[in-house]
Amino acid sequence: MNDVPPGWDYNPAAWSQRIPIVVLAAVGFLLAAYLALYQYRVVEDVWEPFFGRGSEIILNSPTSHLFPVSDAALGAFGYLLDAATGLIGGRNRWRTMPWMVVLFGVLIGPLGAVSLALVVIQPVVYEAWCTICLATAVISTLMIGPALDEVLASLQHLKRARREGRSVWRVFWGTEQVAPKPQIQNPKTSAATLGAAAQVVACALGIWLMAAPDVLGYRGAARINDLVIGPVAASIACVAIWEVARPLRWMNLVLGGWMAIAPAVLGFGGREAANAVLSGLVLCGLSLIGGRRTRRFDGRWKMLVGS
Repeated sequence: MNDVPPGWDYNPAAWSQRIPIVVLAAVGFLLAAYLALYQYRVVEDVWEPFFGRGSEIILNSPTSHLFPVSDAALGAFGYLLDAATGLIGGRNRWRTMPWMVVLFGVLIGPLGAVSLALVVIQPVVYEAWCTICLATAVISTLMIGPALDEVLASLQHLKRARREGRSVWRVFWGTEQVAPKPQIQNPKTSAATLGAAAQVVACALGIWLMAAPDVLGYRGAARINDLVIGPVAASIACVAIWEVARPLRWMNLVLGGWMAIAPAVLGFGGREAANAVLSGLVLCGLSLIGGRRTRRFDGRWKMLVGS
């Protein structure tokens, strides 16, 4: 049972936890590589089923060529690193290779943040959408939640090492091994909770805000506001579906509060104002729902997850 971190009821470094992330990274690599082939004109056309010339506009935009290497090529390289760091190490790497686990998390987190920024830029700056770009952003977001638990387990392991007077530096690099003490394991449960359901609804609400300007037909400050807040709220909620990441839901409480007062601050009314206020209040309400914990995490973090 040494593979299970103290105070946990499952092993976050188990292959069943990591393989889905690696598979997502592999799919993301293939999609990003395809976009890079178009940007370098290895292929002449890019597949776009929904947004007309949207993909051409986005992939040929100045933003996509800010660096000597295209943004899609950089994304493909990032996904490849995610897959590689997800495969390296065994079931107990959260304590034998903390550096690899932290690197794994560091690679996945910024990739998701960059993907989110690009999703915001597409409609706000270029008034266009790219279907495959959106797909890669979804993949990047889906990878964050299930990767956080392993990072948390490694950080808790380092904290225990420091508390015991060991060299955190050597434990971090795996040159000093610290075996966890034997513990009594409680049976784990995997039932869905109200908290997870609330975050699914919040994610759908964020997607609605992305579509609302076109569906309801409004522009100006209200449109930009929705196109910025929508993908951010959807991404936060998507990550917070995972129980270990549930505390992130509080960020949407701030975004929901802003949406509720945005019409007064930005000076817009009508149906766009009604949509903003209603969406903001619903988002605030959903952010308050933590749900009952079905998994066990050591330390104070579990207090932030839910009841």
